[in-house]
Amino acid sequence: MKRRVSIIINPISGNGFSKRKEQLLKSYLSDNHYESDICFTEEREDSTKVFIQKQLEKDCTNFLVVGGDGTVNMVGKFLAGTEGALGVIPNGSGNGLARHLQIPTKFSESISLIDNHRVIDMDYGTVNGIPFFCTAGIGFDAEVAHIFSRQTVRGFKTYLEIILKEFARYKPEKFTIRFDGKEIHTNSFLMTFANAGQFGNNVFISPDAKIDDGLLDFCLISPFPQILAPLVGVQALSKTINSSHFYEMTRVVEAKIIREGPGWVHFDGEPVNLPKEVEFKTIPAGIKIMQPTENMLKKPLFTGLLN
Repeated sequence: MKRRVSIIINPISGNGFSKRKEQLLKSYLSDNHYESDICFTEEREDSTKVFIQKQLEKDCTNFLVVGGDGTVNMVGKFLAGTEGALGVIPNGSGNGLARHLQIPTKFSESISLIDNHRVIDMDYGTVNGIPFFCTAGIGFDAEVAHIFSRQTVRGFKTYLEIILKEFARYKPEKFTIRFDGKEIHTNSFLMTFANAGQFGNNVFISPDAKIDDGLLDFCLISPFPQILAPLVGVQALSKTINSSHFYEMTRVVEAKIIREGPGWVHFDGEPVNLPKEVEFKTIPAGIKIMQPTENMLKKPLFTGLLN
């Protein structure tokens, strides 16, 4: 009897979904005796939502997402609270959640997640009720996410160019922060709520974040001199950002941020304009996720057609 897997592909994530990748995926499914239904995402989410609902009605419990963190977010919010387990085949610009889970970024290696995984319960967060699974934040990173979303050419190079260009002219906002019965007034460069440890591309905002502790890592970076920007960047890339004098982190169940007015917030890299009051909450063990087994991490099982 063939096993069933549902596959949701974003054909424009990252560098796109090539014919060679499609050939490799179909070959893997055929060689390993899988019955699959494939859905390509469209601009509207309705068709993807209907596809997921129908697959759940067929008692399908394995859902494989081929895309980046934005695609993971779109699918994850429809699987949250169901028996469907989310697996990530990284094919986006940053792939923050996939990297946190240690899923290989080479397509030919990552598809073996289908057979080499265990299902765990993962937390996720919400920002004004909008789910996020990796990170969400206010401040400089939200502004960068907004500008990045309008680019026709994606990837780390474009992301880095935007950071360098916007850093010099970005003006930190004043915030009131309420959590754990405290109220703090601060002038922050950025504030990130991290379920996973990084934004993507191995840029870490909370290196010790855990996806199953029932908490969000509330990370705050204070304004710092422009001359120190390279140092802060190196710390983020080397998983030592928590040693910076400008960095603070505390773990919270929920928090409210009040700013000077409406503005940009990002969730899993996707920007949205929200009111001046923004609430962040964690949903413990809210979604089932596929985590690679040690066997997969030690020795990828299906390679050869492409890297």
